[in-house]
Amino acid sequence: MLRVFLTFDLDMFCMQCEQTRNGTGCSTVGVCGKTPEVSALQDLLLEKVKAIGFFSDRARQLGVKNPEVDAFQLDALFSTLTNVNFDPARFHVFIKDAEKMAKIALSQYENAAKAAGRPVEIPSWPSLNLPITSDAEYAPPYLAELC
Repeated sequence: MLRVFLTFDLDMFCMQCEQTRNGTGCSTVGVCGKTPEVSALQDLLLEKVKAIGFFSDRARQLGVKNPEVDAFQLDALFSTLTNVNFDPARFHVFIKDAEKMAKIALSQYENAAKAAGRPVEIPSWPSLNLPITSDAEYAPPYLAELC
């Protein structure tokens, strides 16, 4: 099972839709019914999609496109925008697929940069390397039931 490391002082902080409590974000359970665990999984997925977008954009600038990666990005983003399916298992699948797509996008970018004689630019934002592990002892309590 997937384990994620995320730390929040609140049960959740979700500001992904127009329904957010007082227009500032939901902090316990979403007005829409979203749970803290799903909110955290969606946030992790969005961070992974940012990395995929970075690498696929750099590859595209060097003439390399991947329709499978592009389609995944759209599907993953759409999964976080609609308030109709809050199944945590669904987001586990998306996150695992995002890891695979990120590796593909990075590899294609690295190969294209090497072929063009350009250095590979790796972003330094911390979320790019959010750890995902199968080690149960590191799962935060609010995600323990997901593990």
